[in-house]
Amino acid sequence: MMPRRRIVRDLYFALALMFAASALAACTRDGGSALQPVESRQQTAFGSEGAGATATPFILPTLLPTITRSAPAAATATRTPPPEPSPQGTVDFDQPVVELRYGIPALQLDRRLEGNVNGQITVVDETRGLAAIRQNQGGVLLELQSILPSLELEPLPEGCDTCVAFSYAMPLENAESEGWLQDPVLLASVENFTAALLGPHFPPATTVGLRRSATAYDVAHTLALTDEGLLYRWLATDGNVEAPIAVGSAAPELPALVDSLDGDELAAQYVVNCVSTPLETLYLNSAPTPEAAAPAPGEAEGDDGQTIRVACPAFSLPQSLQPLYLQLDALLQETLAGHGLPRPPTEVALEAVLDYRREDGARLALSLDGATRITNGAGETVTTTLSSTQVMSITTALLDGGALQPGLTAFTAGELENVLLVRGSQGMMEVAWPAGEAPEAILEEVRVLDELMEIGEGPNSVRSETGD
Repeated sequence: MMPRRRIVRDLYFALALMFAASALAACTRDGGSALQPVESRQQTAFGSEGAGATATPFILPTLLPTITRSAPAAATATRTPPPEPSPQGTVDFDQPVVELRYGIPALQLDRRLEGNVNGQITVVDETRGLAAIRQNQGGVLLELQSILPSLELEPLPEGCDTCVAFSYAMPLENAESEGWLQDPVLLASVENFTAALLGPHFPPATTVGLRRSATAYDVAHTLALTDEGLLYRWLATDGNVEAPIAVGSAAPELPALVDSLDGDELAAQYVVNCVSTPLETLYLNSAPTPEAAAPAPGEAEGDDGQTIRVACPAFSLPQSLQPLYLQLDALLQETLAGHGLPRPPTEVALEAVLDYRREDGARLALSLDGATRITNGAGETVTTTLSSTQVMSITTALLDGGALQPGLTAFTAGELENVLLVRGSQGMMEVAWPAGEAPEAILEEVRVLDELMEIGEGPNSVRSETGD
């Protein structure tokens, strides 16, 4: 029988997924925010300092789901009584109404939030020395005022540096508490709110990190590898994150994959719009140099890392990033096992470097490791293996032919009988043509692909069920 705690966790997980959908929808409705380095700040329980000048705007979703475990109090604006006017008849709009702080010592995560009477929220990352400001957040503060008093916090286990430490205060109501945060909905909400405003958290000295936002299938989750060879993986709903392991025991080739990348050849983002895929942040850390430029808005002093936005990686990733991403994805799948819902396969596999769909309904897919999948018009599938040299020769010749164009316009439209996708240096490339011969520029290469479709009876071939 499933333990009661697991059942409750799964119910909270479902609520967290509902939150993710409503939070993303709210992105288009909220106002702007500001992100800037914190020059100097007093280290108090929550802090009340304001941030400095406005910098790059960020989009931030609602903190809590529309439907929560505790119904909001019957108030039209806020449960907090209005502050007493000063003798001059003015209101102290800077008076804090909600303050909270959460952290995970093992990850050196330390973030705090303060909301005031004016509906302004300030979020601070103490580790990185960054602050972000969000205006017109009265609804968020009302939700916090509603949920925090009913939150049950157990004492932090002694010596547990992987546990989530949480504290809050509502000064005008003289209410405060601190302890071990284990509520999955609030954990997911706070992580999402601060990540959206300040960026994802990776431990200091991270050489590669990947954070994915929540979707209808999974909660938000993060991976980080430090320069000491420690591999961290955790879910946004974890009240006690996994202890780090030595990368050599899980993925000994990962550091070499990171070192093989040339950051100058990578773009700032690889994004394709797909349904039910997370927004992802890939972080690559380069060694600091004396000539390093001043940090850009939103970056901490001394942070020489490269941040890359990713969406729908099966279609968007270039060849250069594919090996590293496949390794990170495999490591995260281990952490996600037993959580969330099964995700449907993508139209093109993440491992694919080539996908050819022919007018007779046949299909050929080549993967990075040489795995070859051939499907005939009747739906019967055969798998075989090519050498990496053969795969590289085919894809390079097609890319050099000049007929392929970046994007997925023809593939999405589905109006032409023949469609060929090849993963290039900047993402997926395509060429499509009506019934008949392929364009002259790639005619010889397509004939090679047609010949490959005729194989499948060799010693390395495995035939699957029809309709696989």
